[in-house]
Parts: sequence; structure tokens; C-alpha cells
Amino acid sequence: MDKLYSIGQTAKLMGISVQTLRLYSNMGIIKPSYINPENGYRFYDATTFSTIDRLKYLQKLGFTLSQIKTLYDKNCVSDVLTELRVLEQKKREEIEEQQKLLDSILWYQEYYSCHADAIPMKRPYIKYFDERVAFVVDRYKDDSKGMWNERLYLTKNKLEYKELEFRRKFVTLYNSEDFFHGQLTPFKYGVYLAENSCHEDIQIMTIPAGYYICFLSKILTGDWTPDFINHFFKEQSLPEYIIADEYEDSLFRFNECPYEVQLFFSP
Repeated sequence: MDKLYSIGQTAKLMGISVQTLRLYSNMGIIKPSYINPENGYRFYDATTFSTIDRLKYLQKLGFTLSQIKTLYDKNCVSDVLTELRVLEQKKREEIEEQQKLLDSILWYQEYYSCHADAIPMKRPYIKYFDERVAFVVDRYKDDSKGMWNERLYLTKNKLEYKELEFRRKFVTLYNSEDFFHGQLTPFKYGVYLAENSCHEDIQIMTIPAGYYICFLSKILTGDWTPDFINHFFKEQSLPEYIIADEYEDSLFRFNECPYEVQLFFSP
């Protein structure tokens, strides 16, 4: 007869607790090699070690005890392979979601590390932007204070947009001709999307890649003028629209936040 090991000896050899081994046995996953009829003590032989070891790594891979019991009961290696492929797909989807979350964390790190403190206000500089996608709503001249915010949140929280991933960087589009006459006339307002969307929708706007003349200003306070950038557009047509990206330097005083004003041009 093969050497038998008590439940305590087996548990110690396999690096698990006695309670865990009892659970395996009670579920019928690990079956004792011998049960003493007089006292009910359970004993295991050496072949059980491999069965427990396999159970441990299957659990570590993500299998539940119920799944493992089913696999052990059926004793079919092809079923193990099938379940591993299902698990692989599930883990890939989880990794993709975690990668998106990590990308968002990194994006917000950059957002809150705005270079507003590094570049003087109202000093122009040239910056290249890749193509961007924004989710926007209309802004009207007769909007009362905050109506555009209400319009944005009501729209972006509709069921058809629940799969979109929004970034909390507010963008306002201004009428270009009015801007160069010293007036801010917003006609679109929204937030950026994390990635290009397959939606063909009036609310989704593509902002072209290219070079932009930029400057930082707290434009909502009225402390700005187009005079220092007029000369950039003396020999070319005005940009189609002016873009202003908000950067939060306060969690509550939004009217005094710095904006990066961006004017598309062809160098």
C-alpha cells in the first residue's frame, strides 16, 4: 500500500491550510485516498499532490473552484484548453479596460501639470497638435448664464453616447472674425473625447491636425486683446474658428482659469 499522509501533513506539504484542504474535499474536488472508518480521519497518497498543485495554479489563473470541479469530474484535457481560451479572452478584455484607465490617469496627470506657470500669459508660441475629436453642443448669444453647461450635460448623458469616453478638458470655439475685433462670440462648447469615434454625429467634431499659434490668457476675465497676434494673419485668411482649451488651476473658481487659445494657420 502506498504511503498515506494525514490531512495536516498533506496541507503542510502543499502550502495550504487544513481548512482549505477540507473545503476541497467537501466539494469533491480532492478526494481522500483513504478514510478511517472508525474516526473519519482523511488520508491522502502522493498522487494527490499533483492534483492539488494543478488546482492551485488553475485558481491562480482565475478559475473558480466550481469550474475546477467540473473539469476534474469530466477529466478531459480539451475542456481545460477550451476554458483557458475563454479565460484568455476575458483577461485580454480586462487588460484593455485597465490600459484605458491607465491612459486616462496619465492624461489627467498631464492636464493638471499644465504649462500655464511655465509660459508667460499672452506671449504667443507655435504648437503642433495631432487631430483631436471633441463632443460639442451649440452656444447661442441669448443663452443665460450656464445654459450651455446644462445643454452639454443633458446631451452627453444620453443613452446613445454612454460608450464614449469623455475627457474633462472643456473646449470653446469662437467666431474668428469677431475675435479679431476684440469680441468673444462662442458658438460651440464641449469636451474632448479620449479617442476617435466611429459615430457620425452632429455632436462630434474633428479638429484638424496642424500648427497653431497659441497664447495663454484668462480670457473669461476680459484680460486679453488680439492686437499682439494680428500680424500673424496679415498676409493670410483668418482661421475658420478660434479654439480655447480650459486648464483648471482651481477646483472651484472656473471663471479665472487660464485658457490656451489656439489659432490654426499655414506656416
